[in-house]
This record gives sequence, structure tokens and C-alpha cells, in this order.
Amino acid sequence: MTKEQALDINWLKANCTRLYFFGLGFIQVKINDRYRVHFYTEKWHPTVKDDEIHNHRYNFTSTILKGRFAQTIFATRPGWSHCKVQLTCKPGMMGNMPVVEPTLYVDKLYRCEYGPGSKYELDHNTFHIVEAAHNTITLLETGPYQKEQSDILYPDGTALTCPFSVEVSDAELWEEIERIIND
Repeated sequence: MTKEQALDINWLKANCTRLYFFGLGFIQVKINDRYRVHFYTEKWHPTVKDDEIHNHRYNFTSTILKGRFAQTIFATRPGWSHCKVQLTCKPGMMGNMPVVEPTLYVDKLYRCEYGPGSKYELDHNTFHIVEAAHNTITLLETGPYQKEQSDILYPDGTALTCPFSVEVSDAELWEEIERIIND
């Protein structure tokens, strides 16, 4: 998938297989099992905290097409500050999120900042948090699924929140995507 395709609203609409607002503050346009485009917006409030440390079900490469992006990488060790849960919720519904490891401590390893044209790769077991400026656009190229669910590290006593708990109509999502592309 090219940058030009990712920034072409008509191409995105014609090739989109799944569209939704994700609770970390972005709209995801899923093209297929390999490519996704993320449009970061402040139009809707995130449903999860900025500091929700998580990993992914797959390895991926992300290219920043527009805007500014940062990520912080973490490691875990035995301790008592966090518990690890597996995300099983789906758009529009809250699912079961069982605690997998109740006793972890989280160490911040480093933080990286990226601008347009930058790329980074992330292993599916790497824990991170992300920050993106309003109107940032990223293109993800994912590998095959490595596991059924991603893991989230919650501080002990924190209420669990599904990142898909806010539903936004496709028309509103496409309108916001077009605004971000043209801004």
C-alpha cells in the first residue's frame, strides 16, 4: 500500500473492510489483514487512558505519513504495581478481560519521537504507549497474528475499559478522515 493510497479518501472508501473509532483517540481504516491506516483526532474523547500500556497480537511496521508521533517502551518484572489482562472486547460491546498475571511491576525503558516519513517496528510482545498530535496519520503494515488477544497492563485497582465502547457512524468517521487528510 502506498502513501498516496492512504491519503486518498476515495481509494480508502473503496478498499476499506472495517472502520471504527478506537478508544486511544484514532479512527482505524482496515484495508485487509496486512494494512491499516490510523487517523488521530480530538473530535471524540478517548475512552481509555493515555497511559494504557499494551502490546499487540501481531508484529508491525508503522510509517508516520503526517503529524507527530511518540511512543514509550516498557518492560515488566515481578512486583505489585500492575496486573496484565487480555483484551477480548469488540466494537460496540464490552467483553471478558481476565487477569492473566496479577503481580507485575512496570519499568519505563525509553521514549522515541517521530515525524513525517519516520518508521518504526514493534514486536507483538513489546509493551508501549503512544502519543500522537491531532491530525496525525500513520500507515501500519502488520504481520500474521501471533496470539489471540493483546495484553494490557493496568495499575492495581484501575477500572477496565473497552477501547471500542464508543460507536460513531461511518458517515461521521469518513467526514473526520477527509478533514484530517485535507487539513
